[in-house]
Amino acid sequence: MAMSSSHQNNEIFPELRPVMPADLFRAAIKGDSAVLIHRLGLPPEARDEIQVTIEVADPDSHNTEPEHRTVVQSELIGSATHSGENFLHLLYAGRKNNKLAMKIFKKDTSLLKARNNKLETPLHCASHVGNVEAIRDLIRHAPDPQIVKDALGETNENGDTAFHLAAKNNQIDVVVEFMNLDAKAAHKENKQGFSSWYIVLREGNNSMVKTMLEVDPDLAVTQFSDGTFPIHVATSMNNKELVVHFWKEPDDAKLLDRRGRNLFHFAAEHNSSVIYALTRDGIKPEISKMVDEMINARDYEGNTPLHIAEMKGHRWIMSRIWDKLKNDREKLLPNQKGKKPYIDVIDQQRYTNKNVIKPPSSKSLEINQVIGLGAVFITTLAFGAAFTIPGGYNTADGTPVLGRRYMFKAFVLANTLAFVQAFSSVCYVVVGNATTVRTFKALFNAECLFISAARCMLVAFGLGSYMTLAGVTLPIAIIVLIVTLSVALPTNVILHMVVEESLERAFKWTTLSKTRYLVFEMTTYALIFLFIFCLAFL
Repeated sequence: MAMSSSHQNNEIFPELRPVMPADLFRAAIKGDSAVLIHRLGLPPEARDEIQVTIEVADPDSHNTEPEHRTVVQSELIGSATHSGENFLHLLYAGRKNNKLAMKIFKKDTSLLKARNNKLETPLHCASHVGNVEAIRDLIRHAPDPQIVKDALGETNENGDTAFHLAAKNNQIDVVVEFMNLDAKAAHKENKQGFSSWYIVLREGNNSMVKTMLEVDPDLAVTQFSDGTFPIHVATSMNNKELVVHFWKEPDDAKLLDRRGRNLFHFAAEHNSSVIYALTRDGIKPEISKMVDEMINARDYEGNTPLHIAEMKGHRWIMSRIWDKLKNDREKLLPNQKGKKPYIDVIDQQRYTNKNVIKPPSSKSLEINQVIGLGAVFITTLAFGAAFTIPGGYNTADGTPVLGRRYMFKAFVLANTLAFVQAFSSVCYVVVGNATTVRTFKALFNAECLFISAARCMLVAFGLGSYMTLAGVTLPIAIIVLIVTLSVALPTNVILHMVVEESLERAFKWTTLSKTRYLVFEMTTYALIFLFIFCLAFL
């Protein structure tokens, strides 16, 4: 049977309430207790049902004609703005005078469940801004704790409870209070099907996750609406710390989703480097035994993690699993279609040695960003120097004034090399972010080109300074040129070594020895000088 339109409106929109007077609205947003206590008849001065004359005005407008009418104070307490906010909404959202808010709440406890035009209760407002003091007062001093529990179950227009908002905004203190009040509230799902517990896991707030588990250890075995468990979500998010935390309980680590997949299936699907932490050398024997059992387990379709990695094209994951299986083809299991993983796609010498390339970690991404920013900076400088050349232009024909000089030609070559190499470095950074298997190679090439571009920029600076100063003070011009050319080598060698060391830590893969670093740098340095100073004779 179809519901009446009036009933539908009551389900969708908050109930209509008297308009809050402008002076009370201003007092609420300022937390002015003197005005509110007097006008609302809060204890101990006033009593309920005392008639007063008030000025009713639109709090959102400035020039409105006041309308005088008599209302009881209990009705005045229930007034709201045109946006639906009552006194508790305003006081909690502004973190203004929580003690005053508690007096109002005790005067009319129904205000805690009253909703504004976004269907948010005052508890939503307090949770959104992290007003944990107000929430603690409500939980500890409410006439009936069930009132606060009921308010915690109210949802806004997105289906979010106050618990959801606390989880989304990483309000750990608020989450702790809600967990102590009603741990079951963490399981309630919003319109997207996400519970507060699921959101906390997705946000990666590890301290909040561990705190919630201390209050309710059963959260670790909570199955979400998509059939996954917390350890699967942590694996998908590449959160190694949480995976190791869940792994402490063997039963939690072995959980399967509705498709019969364990955490290694999820690691294979999402290219998660969690698999590296669980398959590295030196882990505890009991953990290693569990890994051996799970890493080649089949789901309900017969697919092993190796099948999943192959279907997704995640060769690094394939290499780790294949290495864990000791390269034993007899251990390759067929799925329900009779298909075995195609191991021949793996380059044995590259992917099965101890220096396996890992997928990008947070550390490698930071290095990537630094190199990218530096390369963009050099590209911008070189581009500008190409049009603001030393000596300027002839006004007659627009040709460079110093264009026929040897140093000018060398400057142009050095600046061009800096621009081309820096631009290529930026391109490699983009490639490194867009791929996974070749991330290290792309990042290594970007770093080499960036260092070389920086060297060429130093040379271009020295040549440009020489041309500018030679006609005024030749000794200073020579000193500047010698300093820039001599500093280019040691500075870049040191910078190269620092970046390489960071790459080693990020990828666990050594590229060159320190001696070969120096040989490599000296060779590239010599080649650049030959290119710049020999071609300048043409």
